[in-house]
Amino acid sequence: RADGPVTAMLIDIDHFKSINDTLGHAYGDEVLASFAAILRRNIRDGDVVGRWGGEEFVVLCTGLDQQQALAYANALRSRIAHFHFGERETVTASFGLRTGAAAPLAELLRDADIALYAAKARGRNRVEAFGATLRDAA
Repeated sequence: RADGPVTAMLIDIDHFKSINDTLGHAYGDEVLASFAAILRRNIRDGDVVGRWGGEEFVVLCTGLDQQQALAYANALRSRIAHFHFGERETVTASFGLRTGAAAPLAELLRDADIALYAAKARGRNRVEAFGATLRDAA
């Protein structure tokens, strides 16, 4: 268990199916590899990044309050949006995050997933944090 708050970020590449459908699965695989590399290069020492499945990734980080985690996620989102992915040139991503000091990891991930769905529903290429309004909607 980490000291201080832990943040779980779930990240989904926006419209990834259309990338595979229009440019092929080999190009989609290149996008996934580049996307993972961007995340690895831009996370802080001690943070953990991994593929969550399909076109989703997870970042686990410690020591940030919710406002700091939002700023961190938005910086990652901006790096992704400004990277040139070749044929497609730009790719965007939606982020859902949940920060908690004593919550079990499974709860953080569940709530980050709810926030991710809100980010996608609210227009994609954005960061949403789990909070009271999303808790009530879930």
